[in-house]
Amino acid sequence: MKKHVFFYYTLKRAMLFCWDKSITKAAKLVVKDTDLLAMWHANRAKKKLSKKYKKELHSELKNKNIDMNFPKIIWWSWLQGEEKAPELVKVCLQSIRQNITEDYEIKIITRDNLNEYIQLPQIILDKFDLGWIKGAQFADIIRLNLLSKYGGVWIDSTVFCTDGDFLKKIEACDMFVYRNLLSRDSKLIKMSSWLLSSKKNNPYMKEVASLITRYFEDAVYLDDYFICHIIMSLVAERYKKLWDDMPVYNNVDPHMLQIVFEHKFSEEQYKEIIKRSAFHKLNRHIDYSSSEYYQYIKNTQC
Repeated sequence: MKKHVFFYYTLKRAMLFCWDKSITKAAKLVVKDTDLLAMWHANRAKKKLSKKYKKELHSELKNKNIDMNFPKIIWWSWLQGEEKAPELVKVCLQSIRQNITEDYEIKIITRDNLNEYIQLPQIILDKFDLGWIKGAQFADIIRLNLLSKYGGVWIDSTVFCTDGDFLKKIEACDMFVYRNLLSRDSKLIKMSSWLLSSKKNNPYMKEVASLITRYFEDAVYLDDYFICHIIMSLVAERYKKLWDDMPVYNNVDPHMLQIVFEHKFSEEQYKEIIKRSAFHKLNRHIDYSSSEYYQYIKNTQC
């Protein structure tokens, strides 16, 4: 990226950040409920994106006479390579390999082989290398473009699997997400993105991938941490049939294992949790080394 472009983006981003920060600070004086503040911020971003992509969000749907099929591919990524992943990530990957065995090919995406699968705009790669696009958002761009082009199942690097047979329930679906049903922002952010499945040529996924890529090409600052989820939710309002045809699974049950990690291990409780969900979202930023639950699941991966 040229120096004058770098300076322009840096200056403009700093100005916008300061302006946005002052609004957030003022809002905090009025609204002490952090969840409500996050909803306000996400709603503001949604309104901005609705206006910015008004033409695309009101164009004719592109789901006529499209041949869609579901490839048995698991997409998983650790950009530095799995050998350099932290222990928790390796435990999660091993749980996928151990429990998802039937006909699925696991493809590991790294920074070195990314271009073999998708070609992202150079400006996005530059922004990521410079730190303007953070890892979480870069992963959003990758997962949506992979599913748009190939289809299959994306599983985040910190998702622990206890029952691979769950995938049989979603293979016939055009797409699948865990839904955000129980929180106050469920209308703004309709889903989680740490596990997604899609048939190849899914028009919803293609549209989302296109918009999220364009957004990060143009953006000089991040409108909201959950910008990917907001765009996915906006496009979901267009593809109502695809959305309504999905099986309904809430995104609360997959977080129960993480919640009890600080408790004393109970085999009965563990069995109840894995009965309620086949996949479990964990967090690599939390130190689980003293957790009895973590030690248990680590020892089950042989």
